[in-house]
Amino acid sequence: MNKIQRDLYVDYQHDYDLYGLQTLVPEYKLAWQLNRALHWQLKKAADLALGEVGNTSYEVSNFVFTTTHRTFRLLKNQTFATNGPSGFLLPGFPQWDFFLQVHDPSASWQPHTMVAAIEALKEVEHVAQIDITTVEHKENLLF
Repeated sequence: MNKIQRDLYVDYQHDYDLYGLQTLVPEYKLAWQLNRALHWQLKKAADLALGEVGNTSYEVSNFVFTTTHRTFRLLKNQTFATNGPSGFLLPGFPQWDFFLQVHDPSASWQPHTMVAAIEALKEVEHVAQIDITTVEHKENLLF
C-alpha cells in the first residue's frame, strides 16, 4: 500500500495597509500622540502571542482603535520573550520600530491625510507604507 503525502497550503488574504514608523518614544507615548493628532482612541489591548519556540513564548505590544469601517492596530516591532532573547515581529524590517496596520474593507480609505499627520509629529522620524507582498513573515500579522 502506497502512502500519499499531501501538504495543506492556505493562502490568507492580507487585505490591510501596513505602515512602518521610526521613533524613539515608547509605545504608550506614540499611541497618545497618534490619538491627539488623528482624533483616534488607540487603547492598549492584550499583548499578542506569536507562538512558542521550545520553552520561550514570544509576544508583541498591541494598541487597537476600531471604528464602524476601519480598524487601526499599532504594533511594536520588538517582541518580548518569557525567557530568552527577544526578536522582531517582522524580522525582514528591523529598521522600523512600530507598524501601523489599517484594515478597511471599504474603498473610501485615503491614507495621505493620516500619513501627513503622522509625519508632522516631532516624535516620529519617518513613516512609510510597506508593500505587504514584500513581507516575508506576514503570517505574524494574522490576528
